[in-house]
Amino acid sequence: MEQTVMRDWIEFRFWYSRRPSPSQLFEYKKKTLIPTLQSHEIEHFLLLDEPEFMLVRIPPSNGLEDVLPTILESSLAPLFSKITIEKWSAIEDARNRILSSKMKLPNQPLPNDGQGWKVHGKNDQGQWVITPAELDSEAETFAKFMTHISGKFTEAFISELPSKVENIWLMSLFLHLMMDSISIWQTEENQIREFPYI
Repeated sequence: MEQTVMRDWIEFRFWYSRRPSPSQLFEYKKKTLIPTLQSHEIEHFLLLDEPEFMLVRIPPSNGLEDVLPTILESSLAPLFSKITIEKWSAIEDARNRILSSKMKLPNQPLPNDGQGWKVHGKNDQGQWVITPAELDSEAETFAKFMTHISGKFTEAFISELPSKVENIWLMSLFLHLMMDSISIWQTEENQIREFPYI
């Protein structure tokens, strides 16, 4: 497994002064956060909106974790009140998410035996076909989603678009293009869209 996945990352939590709108957060990311990450050559990152804060996770990088709060301090108001710092492990996060979600699986919960799980699609009766899977392999894939893939998508999307896309239909088309480009065809795409978020 790549060293970037295995190492502990740094998590910056940007605490909201009051709950901002999605458009306000998009604008902050576009005008301030993404350019700052680019100017410091941060290739891998994970950016997420949480109920009480926006979080940015980056791998340890030449001391940037020590100076980033100072760099961004003047841009915090009025959206954010402060930045706090935590450590984060992508592989541990992935393992915990896989195991905790296992108990919420629809129709056929699997035994809590410390193993992963895999959804194969639906059978002829319309039920999800879910089987055990090798936990380490599933956790590594999930961790790579978070550490090596998500940030590249985020950077490209925010950099190229002038503002948050409000058209649900256009976003649906975008998801279709993304999945088709990685050889996820229509039947599989439909099932991916239908499977519940757990």
